Amino acid sequence: MAGIDQIRQDILFLAGRLSHRCAQSEEELEAARYIEGRFKERFASVDLESFAAVDNQNIVVASYLAEFLVVALLATWWPFAAFFYGAVIFIAYAAEYMGYPVFSRLLPHFESANVVARHYAERPAGLLVITAHYDSGTASPLTSPDVAPRMRAVQVAIVLCMLFVVATCAADGMAAWVGGVIPALAGLRWAAVAVLLSAAAAHFYGASQNTDVRGAITNASGVAALLQIAEKVCDDPPGRLDVWLAATGAHERWMAGMRELVSGIKGGRPFVRFINIESVGAGKLCYTTSEGELVAAACGADLVEAAQAEAAQHGFAAAKLRRIDSAAHIPLARGYGAISLMGLEPNGIPRHWNWTSDSISEVNEHAIAQTADFAHAIVKRLGAKETL
Repeated sequence: MAGIDQIRQDILFLAGRLSHRCAQSEEELEAARYIEGRFKERFASVDLESFAAVDNQNIVVASYLAEFLVVALLATWWPFAAFFYGAVIFIAYAAEYMGYPVFSRLLPHFESANVVARHYAERPAGLLVITAHYDSGTASPLTSPDVAPRMRAVQVAIVLCMLFVVATCAADGMAAWVGGVIPALAGLRWAAVAVLLSAAAAHFYGASQNTDVRGAITNASGVAALLQIAEKVCDDPPGRLDVWLAATGAHERWMAGMRELVSGIKGGRPFVRFINIESVGAGKLCYTTSEGELVAAACGADLVEAAQAEAAQHGFAAAKLRRIDSAAHIPLARGYGAISLMGLEPNGIPRHWNWTSDSISEVNEHAIAQTADFAHAIVKRLGAKETL
């Protein structure tokens, strides 16, 4: 089947026949089985790897934010105890954000799966992992087109308020230690807590008021590109690289599928790189040079170099991803070189991102084919390097 026709067929199944592919649903599993079958057309080594993930990430975030009410109340009587408790909550929240589950481990978990096809080189010098998450998101007040571009500012305000609450507890404790009082601190602390409680209420509301979306652009388009790349890697593989092609599940559960995939890479490999593909069915096609909603991380230098060399020929532009976190956030946080290929709008997020308007009628199949060609060019250029 011709490339465009196959892309259209993949999109029609994932975002047409299936009404949604929400994480941990029967529809997500059906999508995983479809992708597994498509991989098996070309690869001998294909695995459906199950894992468990928390049910609703907005509940996790809201729970952390609401905990600062306890911190503020504790600071009324024991500011040093409040400082230590608040610091623990903040560090746990930061760990969750970086992809290390802490208190979310205590919440109910449900099953999802990654679908991984593996190409093995005869004498590999390294590993290249190409990923696209296959679950679709949900539309909620937090993902509306008016709110989504502003969520980075919200996240920055949340972190600053957390740090301020912890810092004022420490200041109150030090003042009490020397027999003094700083009257203004309590009022300022409660103001910061009010911001955190408002954010917690918004996340609780977002968790309860959501609508399943088809996710044709986010991220059926990425999966369709991944399946095209799989064919190209099989027909024209890089000589010196093992290549894993991974469709990850439960991305909407704080990138649980990517966390599971990264944790499954055994140590001892001197060269491991990631190419992440998201939302390439619409918008301006870009490769990322740095990513991070809260803290910017530079993308892998050799990946960016290869992308720069091929970008003009394939119609891609460089971009810094700041308004949302892509799935490359997890390998970047673990110290791996990673890059994302994405379609972005002028507001810095993908078109129809996690919204009800994300339908198959909005998908540009030629952009998906263009992405697959670009990704394969990066793979070939990386595999041809004399030193990895």
